[in-house]
This record gives sequence, structure tokens and C-alpha cells, in this order.
Amino acid sequence: MGQNYDYGSSTSEASNSDFDSSYDSNSESQGTTVEAHVIVTGHLLLDVADPSEALAQASTIVTEAGGSVAHSSLQGESDSPWGNATFKIPANSFEETRQKLAELGKVTDQSTDTADVGAEVTDLDARITVLEASIARLTTLIDQAETTSDLLEAERELTSRQEELDSLKAQRAWYSDQVSYSTLEVSFHSTAITPVPSRSAWEESWQAFSRGIAGLVYGLIMFVPWLIVIIPITLFFVWLHRRRVARRRARAEAPPTMSTETEPEAQGDPVAQTTNTLVARNK
Repeated sequence: MGQNYDYGSSTSEASNSDFDSSYDSNSESQGTTVEAHVIVTGHLLLDVADPSEALAQASTIVTEAGGSVAHSSLQGESDSPWGNATFKIPANSFEETRQKLAELGKVTDQSTDTADVGAEVTDLDARITVLEASIARLTTLIDQAETTSDLLEAERELTSRQEELDSLKAQRAWYSDQVSYSTLEVSFHSTAITPVPSRSAWEESWQAFSRGIAGLVYGLIMFVPWLIVIIPITLFFVWLHRRRVARRRARAEAPPTMSTETEPEAQGDPVAQTTNTLVARNK
């Protein structure tokens, strides 16, 4: 009695086995021969008289060197603009191009960063090679498929491997671009000093008058809280003073009081005066 053979399962297992074993062997064989792949990123800060003109000149220099302008912008006020640009420069002419850019103004800051991605590139190359071999094997299995289910299983596996291969190739292309073209970020700052326009005597006088009025108003505003306290106290003391003056005036205008009714008559009679004195003493 014949045995049933699961072609779809064998297709998946065979392709996975081929991929894993091939990847391991490629990794081992290439592990000791990792080639350097260096990504260079530079930064340059320049003080220039005219950032707009300097940016245009820098773009020309980079283009002539075989590079390109990845990004550029001008910002700030019209009298003091500043600009930024990101250049992609061929790696073999990076230093020469940077020196030319530095001559456009005064260098206030510069730096260079490097990153060796050789291991990543080698790993990607190995995975791509293995996937390409696996895809070729799956293509052969598709041609040998005897049933529809076997064909569909092989095609699904082939599609999965092809998507993975495309992703790895995109990563490899990105690394290749970063290694082949170094990145240089340049900032342009203006050194021009905007002259202050001179003002006429009338403008100077008006400015002084305005400052004086502003100072006076400010002083009054600061003094208002004190007025709220000082005015009631002042009014109280004024009222008290006026009251005292009125009392003194009333006392001064009042008629003098007589000690006895006969006192006026006794003023011309000595006997009466003596009598009045005795009466006063007896009292």
C-alpha cells in the first residue's frame, strides 16, 4: 500500500532548512572577512556677511563636486537672516569639499562623526544571497508541483521570501547610499551689524518729553495708595485744629462775669469798698 506524501509541508520545511543552513554557512565563511563600510556625518557653523548668498555659493560648490542639496532654508529677519543646509557629498571628496565651504566665511564650530556599518552590511549581503538561493529553489519546486494545493503552498512561501528579500535589499541600498555619500550639515549666521538710524533734535526732545510724562504718570500711580491713607488723616487734623481755634475765639469774645451786683457802685465809695471786702471775707 502506497504512502501519502505531504508536498506542501515538505516544501516549507525544505525551504526553511535550506535558508537556515545556507545562512549559517555563509555567516561562518564571511565572519572573518568583514569589509569596512564607514558612514561620515559632518557639521559646520559659519559666520558670513550674507547667509543667502553664502548658501547659494555652497550649493554650487557641492553640485560641482558631484553632490546634491538634500535640504536648505533661510530664516530670520530681513536685516539679520540665517540659513541651514544639508548636503550629500561623495565620500571620496568630502574633506576637499568641506574645506571649500569653510572658505565662505569664518568657521566658529565644526565636527565629524563616523560609524562603521561593515558588520551590518556583511550580514545583509549574506541574508540576501541565501534568500535568492531559497527563492530559486522554491521556483523549481513550483515547476515540479503535481497538485493545486502543492502549487499554492509553494507560491505562498515564495511570496513571503520575496517580500523579505525586497526588504533586505532596501536596507542594503540605504547603507550603500549612506556610505557612498557623506552628509554635511552647514549653518550660516550673519555677521552684519544693522546701523541705528540717527534721530533729529526734535525727535530727541519728544522722546525726552515722553519719558518725563511717563515717569510722572508712573509716580502718581505709585502715590495713589498713600493718598487713600494720608487724606483722611489730614482732614481729621484740620477739623481738630479748626475746632480748637473756634473755642478760643468764643472764649475771647465772651463778657467778663461780676462778683457782686453792688461792685460797680462801690468803685467810687471807700466805705462801700471796705464793706464789700469784709463781706467777701466772711463768705
